[in-house]
Amino acid sequence: MKIEHLHFVEEIARAGSINRAAEALNVKQPYLSSILLDLEQEAGVKLFSRHSWGVSLTEAGVGFLEAARVIQEGYNQILGLRHTHGEEAGEAFTVANTYSYTLLDIFNDFLNQNPACRSFVSYLEIPPQQILDTLHQGKAAIGFTIRDMYQDTFDEELKKKKLQFHRLCEEPFYLVLSKDHPLAEEKSLSSRQMQDYTFVVDRGKRAFHAKIFTWWYESDKISPLLFDNNRSVMYYLTKNPHCFSVGQKSLNLTNPFVTSGDLKYIRWEDSPYLLRTGYVVHKSRKLSPCAEAFLEHVEAFFKAYKVED
Repeated sequence: MKIEHLHFVEEIARAGSINRAAEALNVKQPYLSSILLDLEQEAGVKLFSRHSWGVSLTEAGVGFLEAARVIQEGYNQILGLRHTHGEEAGEAFTVANTYSYTLLDIFNDFLNQNPACRSFVSYLEIPPQQILDTLHQGKAAIGFTIRDMYQDTFDEELKKKKLQFHRLCEEPFYLVLSKDHPLAEEKSLSSRQMQDYTFVVDRGKRAFHAKIFTWWYESDKISPLLFDNNRSVMYYLTKNPHCFSVGQKSLNLTNPFVTSGDLKYIRWEDSPYLLRTGYVVHKSRKLSPCAEAFLEHVEAFFKAYKVED
């Protein structure tokens, strides 16, 4: 039984479905089912009752989850020692990031300007849904994420995990098209103009997109191809000019597909709402001097960045 698998039980219980939990955790459904089976076999009890509509915790499952939370909290406290005892930890810190070209380049620029910090920092790329857990578990000191990816639960999760969100940028969705797309030369586009084209998404944002892009998800214009990350989507768009996706321009300013002109970010006239990008830190863990300097570097970049009308 691995400690890192205990939170899978909580996610399955929250989702009420192994399929939905696998999607939220960004893992394959068969993999999650096998982990659950292993946990049940090792515990010697059934953790969930299976129903036509999903799953629910058994009485034993409720007791298992309560005990698992205690174990996880103790594990997180152990991991957090390196953040609360800086003398042993020194300058070391880890940055957890979503898949963003801009933030990766900012990170590289910081290391080039501060070579003394290179020995103390590491960079971790993970899906946005995992950022808060990674910070809470002490596996990273700073995490970058899009607040709206958690739409309904973000503030609740911050409070529960004793985390704090700092906004860096607020901007609308942009439409992302190949340079060869029939509408690529337009200055702005509406949803109506896009209704005849296929919407392509990556697995990590599928559930989020399904909530706000209802029209596409209820039509036959949603791509059956689900990629593991946004970079795969962007490569696909360059080869398929009758498709499109959506995203934040600020996170792809240095994307080679964009700087080469193969992809275009076009203003979306009826973007559902603004997206907020920022970083998350733990309230009670002190950042090292290198980490503080890195955040100053990031904030200076976004302060200079202007969202285009």
